[in-house]
Amino acid sequence: MTEDSYPYSPEDVVNTLADLYRHQGDKAMLALLESAEATIAFEEYDNWNGGQNYYSLQLRIPRKQFAVIESRVEPLQKALQVKLGTVFKRTAPHFLTSVVITPHIKRSDRRRQMSGSTDATERVWGKDGFRLFISHVSKHKKHVGEIKDALAVYGVRGFVAHEDIQPTQDWQSEIETALNTMHGMAAIVTPEFKDSEWTDQEVGYALGRGIKIIAVKAGCLPHGLLGRQQAMAAAIDDIALIARSIVTILAKDSATQNRMRDALAEALVSSSCYADSKRIVDQLEAVGSITASNADSIRGALKENSQVSKAFGVPGRLKALLKPYPEKVAAVSDDDNVPF
Repeated sequence: MTEDSYPYSPEDVVNTLADLYRHQGDKAMLALLESAEATIAFEEYDNWNGGQNYYSLQLRIPRKQFAVIESRVEPLQKALQVKLGTVFKRTAPHFLTSVVITPHIKRSDRRRQMSGSTDATERVWGKDGFRLFISHVSKHKKHVGEIKDALAVYGVRGFVAHEDIQPTQDWQSEIETALNTMHGMAAIVTPEFKDSEWTDQEVGYALGRGIKIIAVKAGCLPHGLLGRQQAMAAAIDDIALIARSIVTILAKDSATQNRMRDALAEALVSSSCYADSKRIVDQLEAVGSITASNADSIRGALKENSQVSKAFGVPGRLKALLKPYPEKVAAVSDDDNVPF
């Protein structure tokens, strides 16, 4: 599966729509767009006709305004979808096909306090990496555990309840800590997923926080509000594909890209084989740019990790990423030349 960024920014899309509605005298739609915090999310890839990428326009608006239009959200979304199809129809193979309008979520003081518990957070996730809560049913815990291990190669710290909660710990408290401090969620939607009360609660928690959710269609279509989230299809036992696709989505999405990029750069430092180094570099190149801090990590990996420096083709690809951050050479003083 491949994913490319939508050719227009959320601001480009919203401003264009707002101008059209302004000229058409639609004050209600204009007010909605002008107050919205917009993002564009990759939804799905279809390999038909050379490959098609589908996206959704996510509009978060003030709670007071949402309360006024709540009963009309569905027709408003449909009207915007029609407008998108008219205005942005020459963007193949990228298609902006859906609109989701949601209110800003108010976070409670209790949740902020829980999120700030460093000890609990490190106990659940460790110190570094992208924190991905993996929602699943216990019937598939073996495959989900393997997905977690495959994601670790890329610097993704997966939380899998049956593996990560010790018998002596309060399991509900640990799950709440993980939900409050996760950076994203992967929902492994198997046929049993819909019948589990826990998975629905976990997904609802993530939706309430406005967290990025990736629905993995593993034998069953996502249901309810999850059906509007980014989705990918894969067999539950295709571990490598699921892990790679999740990381690619996280590396491309504006809400998760920076954290995923940092996790990838750190993962390179501890890469344990040539193949893993190549996989990590593939994803770093997909992000497209790095920071000065990432450059330091990458240079450290090239100097100290032979699984990076000797992996065929990897050093050259990394040096291309490092070009914007040339290595600083320490100045040599006259005293350094004194032979005694």
